[in-house]
Parts: sequence; C-alpha cells; structure tokens
Amino acid sequence: MRFLALFLLVACATDEDVLGPTLGGGAADGVSDVTFLGAVTLGTPIDGRFTKNGQFDGYTLDVRAGAEIKLEITHGGSSMGLDTTLFVYGPRDVGGAYPANQVAFDNDAGYGKLSKLTTTLADAGTYAVVVGTRTGKGRGKYRLVPTCLSGECTPVVEVPLGGCPAPILSAMRACVTDQLEHPYVELTPRMNAAEQCADADVLAPLFDACAGGESWCTGSFEAFYGIYAPACIRDTKHAILDDWCVFGVTYRDIAAQPSMTLVKDTRLVATSTLTANEKQQVIKALHVSSHTEVMTVAQAFAAADSNEIFQRQWWDASARRAFTSYEYGAGDNS
Repeated sequence: MRFLALFLLVACATDEDVLGPTLGGGAADGVSDVTFLGAVTLGTPIDGRFTKNGQFDGYTLDVRAGAEIKLEITHGGSSMGLDTTLFVYGPRDVGGAYPANQVAFDNDAGYGKLSKLTTTLADAGTYAVVVGTRTGKGRGKYRLVPTCLSGECTPVVEVPLGGCPAPILSAMRACVTDQLEHPYVELTPRMNAAEQCADADVLAPLFDACAGGESWCTGSFEAFYGIYAPACIRDTKHAILDDWCVFGVTYRDIAAQPSMTLVKDTRLVATSTLTANEKQQVIKALHVSSHTEVMTVAQAFAAADSNEIFQRQWWDASARRAFTSYEYGAGDNS
C-alpha cells in the first residue's frame, strides 16, 4: 500500500465547499493523505469505504491515447446519503509524479449526491482516479464503476523486436517480392512495399486462418491489426535490411548507400606502382569478367578498355570495415 501526500484545494469555481486534493508539492496547512489501493480494471466495479476524516482513496488507471471512459459512484453498492467526489489526474510522469491539475472532476452528477463523469484522455499513460467526499468527513461505503466508452481503452500492447508472428512475416516478405518489378530494385521501393504489404486485405486471411490457441489471433481483427501491423512492418523492413547487400544491387549503387563513403579514387595504368597485394587484386578483378587468361599485371591492363583500371577505397560505417573496388571497361560493360 502506498501513500501520497496531498494538499487541500478548492476543487473548482462552482464547487467552493468541496474538499479536494492536489498532487503538487510544497508546504500547506491541512495536509490530507491519498491512499492508493490498487489498479482500475475497466468494466470491473471497485468497492470501498470511508472511515475517517480527510480520506481520499486512489486507484491507478492505465489507458491508451484517446480512451473515452466513464467513472461513476453507483447507487447500488453505496451508502444512502453519501456525498462523493471524483478526481482524475495524469498522466503520471517518468518520475512517478502526477500533474497538480486535475484533468476531470465531478461532485454530484450521479444519483443523488453521488459522482459521475465522462472524459476523453488524450494521452496514453497511467492516471490517478481519486475518490473522496465533499467535506472530507463522509462515512460509508461506495462502489466505483469504471467503463470504457471508446471500444478499446487498454494500453496498446508493445510487440518486441522480432515478435511478428512467423506466418505474417513470411506472407509479407512474399508480398514484397511479388511487388518488385525485377530483382534489381533499390532499397527504398522495397521498404515502401513492406508498408503496402501490411494492408488489411493481406493480413485478414492470415488472421482468419489462425489456429486456435495462438495468442496473436485472439480477440477482434481490429485489435489485432492495431497491435501487429506496425510491428510486422518493422520486422519485415529489418528482414529486408538483413538480406540487403551493403553495396546495393549494382556497382553504381555503392556511392548512393548511406553507410558507404568514398575515401580515395585512383586511376591505375600499367606504369602505376602497386603493392604485391594490389597486383593480385587487379588480376583477380579481370577474372571476374571473361578475362580468365590474365596471369600478370601487364596482361590485366592490356585487357582493360583504354588500358586503365579505377581503384576505389570505401569505408562502410555500418560495419566499420574498409573495402577496395576495381572498375574497368570490358567492352559494353564495366
């Protein structure tokens, strides 16, 4: 059980005789204590009892952004003649503190002198629902009934990295491949295709065919889609990147890759001074084309168009590795 010091405050201009808490700090006369008794589960009533002066009962409420909720102290389950108040504060910050100003309040909009309020909580997070009595001297039992009015109020489930269900990831990757005009499509169109392949028309058949017992296909399709579509787009893009060559699809792509930096560009000719390692690299570079007969550096330059070879040194920031490429003319190709 946790306690939080609260301070006396006039609740609002139209309820001047209401005793209400503020979650701000500082010194003040008439300090009251709010006792946090647990968490609110939307749709599940909470029963409590006022037994002392200055009593405020607090409950935490976790919601997603835009949740519309109703909080009501109901006639059934509450003592006759009890005059209650309801306050909502939040969302709680990373340090565990609530804003001093309430986001919602009601005195007696419910049955008799009981409280009832409806509010839309714009931000996701943890809110404090505080139940009190108008003068702080009330006695008796109360029943708080929390209701979600917007269909989905509970926090959005965070799917961990790599948590996209295997059937969805496989289908989305196949969809991406089907959308490519040819195997040599650049990275950006592939990433765009990953987003298009999370369309409801693609995912709905997978949801409908899901075997019972799989946690990802329980509940409504709308709830499933809101949770898993963004996560599966993310995981599909990561899979594309895992398969993507850091140099791109063609040689000309290297310079356009965000992680690649051209460090040095050198035009080599037969008279250029080369290390033993560079000589072997030049010979092997010629073997990549049809010049498998090349055995010496002189033969390599003789076979290359214009008798020149371009040596380029690259730095890959993503893996922190250096690479050397050799480009030369070979008829209609380079």
